[in-house]
Amino acid sequence: MRKLVLALFLASAALAFFNSPASSAADPPRAAPVLSAADQAFIASLAAPVKTPPAPELIARRPPASGAMEKDDCPLDCAEERALCESDCSPCPYSFSCSLSTCTLNCHCRFQGCF
Repeated sequence: MRKLVLALFLASAALAFFNSPASSAADPPRAAPVLSAADQAFIASLAAPVKTPPAPELIARRPPASGAMEKDDCPLDCAEERALCESDCSPCPYSFSCSLSTCTLNCHCRFQGCF
């Protein structure tokens, strides 16, 4: 008897589920909402290409493997490089060395105890 009542209950529940108004009639398609000018501008800004910074320019700092450079071949300007080093390290002390014969330079800021 319990099985019969359970079966009838499940059958009636299934019929009620299949005959529900939500499944019998499909909703009419809705129109897409109209975007405001500000929304359209925002979406357009997302699609804008991203500007990449220019690639850094490489400067020769060492002589070629064939041997030492001549003084005139080295692109370094020691006075200019010293001024840049002093500006970068200011107000702290620094050590600087520049060699046109090997086309090398070294700038070392001593920040310890400076600030």
